Amino acid sequence: MKKVIKEVKQSYYYILIEISNHKVKTLWNIIRNDTGKIQRAEKISEMNLGAGNIENAKEMACAFNKLFLLTVIVDTNTDSCLAMGLVTGLQ
Repeated sequence: MKKVIKEVKQSYYYILIEISNHKVKTLWNIIRNDTGKIQRAEKISEMNLGAGNIENAKEMACAFNKLFLLTVIVDTNTDSCLAMGLVTGLQ
């Protein structure tokens, strides 16, 4: 019985991959499904920034944008960040 189930499953997956427009994506979805590693988006309802909690989604997005804008890797050899105007006043 196990052999029959395995063959049916294999045929089913083969057909899914064949009719798919995104074969690699379909293959990975099959693998995730078979291994039980299905990724689900985790909703974040609040974020702590030390000064207080943020519960509004737009405010969280703004906080992350500010963080990423302030986190700049400065190329000390060419001062490329200074040349692009991303960072000012670092003399």
